[in-house]
Parts: sequence; C-alpha cells; structure tokens
Amino acid sequence: QKDVEITRKVFLVQRKVLKDKGLVPVFFLRCLSTPVIADIEMVGMGIDRELVIKKHCEFSEQHWETKEAIKELSGGIVPSGAVQKAHFLYETLKFDELKDRRGKPIRGKPHKQFPEGIPKTDEATILALKAKTPRQKEYIRLCLIETELKKKINTYTLKFLQAGDVLYGTINQTISQ
Repeated sequence: QKDVEITRKVFLVQRKVLKDKGLVPVFFLRCLSTPVIADIEMVGMGIDRELVIKKHCEFSEQHWETKEAIKELSGGIVPSGAVQKAHFLYETLKFDELKDRRGKPIRGKPHKQFPEGIPKTDEATILALKAKTPRQKEYIRLCLIETELKKKINTYTLKFLQAGDVLYGTINQTISQ
C-alpha cells in the first residue's frame, strides 16, 4: 500500500511538471500508445505478403535494369571481380585513384596484373571517387542506385519473405537507437 501511495504522489508531481512545461499531450499520447506497443510485442505484427512480394518484384526488376545499364555503359561487361573492376574504373573510365595522406595510391594486395597492388574498387571507394566526365558521373549514379536496390532486396523484402506471416520483436522504449 505504501508503494502504491508513493507512486501516486510521484505521478501527481510529474503531471504538474508536464503541465507547466506544456507536455501534457505527450503524456497522453504515451498513455494511449503503451498498450498498443505492448500488444505488438506479445502478439507480433502481421506481414502483408502480397505487398512484400510486389515490392520484391519491383526492386528485383529495377536492380536488373540498373545492372543492364551498367553493362551497357561498360561496353558489354559487368565488372564484378576486383581486377576486372579496377581495369574498368582506372583504365577505361580513367578515374584518379584515391590516395593516402602521403599522396600514395590506396591499394589492395598485389596481383599479376597489378604488381603494386590492386587499386581499390569497394563500394566506399567508388562513392569517394571524383567524377569529372559525364560517363564517370553516370557510372557512380548507377552504382548508388544498384547498391540501394541490393540493400532493399537483401535487407528488407527477402527478410520479410523468410520471416513468415508474423514478425515478433522487442520494442525497447527506454533507449534511442
């Protein structure tokens, strides 16, 4: 009984502070949303499989079209391996290699075609390259689109399709993340 009375007194003090600061609507929203959030944690959230399948198909088609555009831009190849991509980026498109603070090119492991190391071709490097020509700009634009579509497919739609009909999770309201 003492705990209940202390809790009541704390509540009344908090309510006054909220009123003084103009935050009563936030308080009421919190009171209304807490049972809903608790219900979602206990029962789960239903997945609209038809919508997920539709979005997955859309993203997959856009991804294929983007890869075809990259293939066309590159003259018929889709640079996939690091060596092939390095040749395309630095010899065909003539991008300047990224350099470290000493002015030395940033490279990977040596290779028979690149004895001083394979020029970097990872996603972060491609996004950091300075495009000067329209063809370079178009390649970077297409790479950005392709990366975003891969993320949507692999992180979102495939995960939802594998999850089944209901998602369960823990909603932690005490931290921001």
